[in-house]
Amino acid sequence: MSDYAVAKGLTISKELLDAVADLRQRISDVRDQKVSHEKSPRTMQGTSWSAGGGASIVMLRLYPRETDPQQFNSEELPSLRKAIDNYLDLVVACVAANEAKTALTLDNK
Repeated sequence: MSDYAVAKGLTISKELLDAVADLRQRISDVRDQKVSHEKSPRTMQGTSWSAGGGASIVMLRLYPRETDPQQFNSEELPSLRKAIDNYLDLVVACVAANEAKTALTLDNK
């Protein structure tokens, strides 16, 4: 659990922490390491579609060399969306579990 959560006495489930780490690897790291930092002018990017799985990002090199990375296919969108939906459910549960710990008050006028 983060130092902030401990200092504030917040309850954060292991499932939420695991979901954060999982999505960082599956989405953020792919964006940061594969998409954003790709500088080769020979790299072609596109969207692939499979009948059973949906859309994914595809990256490959034009005139590939032996030293070039292999073709990259991201995870398909439906499986990522399912993981994001699960993460959002866990965030809502975390907010509900920690609702009484807020310094803010709700004025019912």
